[in-house]
Amino acid sequence: MELSIIIPVYNAEKYIRECLDSVINKKYDCEVILVNDGSSDSSLTICEEYSRKDNRIKIINKNNGGVSSARNAGLLHATGRYVMFLDADDYFTEDAFEYIDKYIKCNKYDFVAMSYSSLFEDMTTDLYEYNIEEQVTNQKSKIDEILYTSSDLNTCWGKLFLREKIIDNNITFRTDLPIGEDYIFVADYYKYCKNVLLSNESILFYRQHSESAMRRYDIDRRIDYTGILLEYNKNAIKENGNMELIPKMNRYYLSVITNIFFEFAKSVEDKKELRKMYTRAVRSSVVESIVNELSKSEIKELYKKIEYSLIKSGNVTMLIAYFRFKAAYARRTKN
Repeated sequence: MELSIIIPVYNAEKYIRECLDSVINKKYDCEVILVNDGSSDSSLTICEEYSRKDNRIKIINKNNGGVSSARNAGLLHATGRYVMFLDADDYFTEDAFEYIDKYIKCNKYDFVAMSYSSLFEDMTTDLYEYNIEEQVTNQKSKIDEILYTSSDLNTCWGKLFLREKIIDNNITFRTDLPIGEDYIFVADYYKYCKNVLLSNESILFYRQHSESAMRRYDIDRRIDYTGILLEYNKNAIKENGNMELIPKMNRYYLSVITNIFFEFAKSVEDKKELRKMYTRAVRSSVVESIVNELSKSEIKELYKKIEYSLIKSGNVTMLIAYFRFKAAYARRTKN
């Protein structure tokens, strides 16, 4: 078996048919491992229906433990030379398996990362591409920069992994980290790769909706999880000796923090509650370390300089005014 596709399934009755159709409608020689993570809706019934009509589909039932434990369970049962992950609310493009098959058959790469299109609730799409002019292969300095200083490789789906390399190096998904667990799996795996390919061939639709895991946590936990990822990247960069990436990494994490401020300005109406959130956030060790390790001269965009200055000053009143204005402007622009 050349390919195992692992799909965690938890209360996905709204989307799982479209996901599975995108796989089984292509007569590709693969195994599809559905990990039913304790679903309480009709997801398991739908999975069993599909498994009866397609012998490529295997079902694993387990108690609910979260997406990381589901993916780990899938890995234990996978037999393919390569492994891919797909979320139950996402689905492959029409020509996805042409690209996948091409890279499997060339038998050259340890790791292949392909692009995707975001699918929004109004059914519009937006193609997401890596910041590369053409396919990037084995340019370690370029790939290090993309990995450690951007969000481009933050997800495990849309990528080919060698199963043997995962097993030999005991790489698993962290079950204690509900945000960023994809990224750490990818980064852990990347450490052992010699032949890497980044390609802007889009192979799946990634569904963006209000049920996203990113939106289920308060500002304190979001910042704490960001701090874990920041520390991971900092250590990885030091191990690689690429210290010139540290300022770029800090600029990226400043953007992560400002995006969190922006999200909560959009979603929290109560100004007093927002003040409490922002006050705790600007005093957190994670935010303080990011702004203290950066200087304004290292920031290029004017609006980022403003955000940096407001956060570093700890002026919560001005922070609220700024991000509420930004949120209102974004809503007007969208409408």
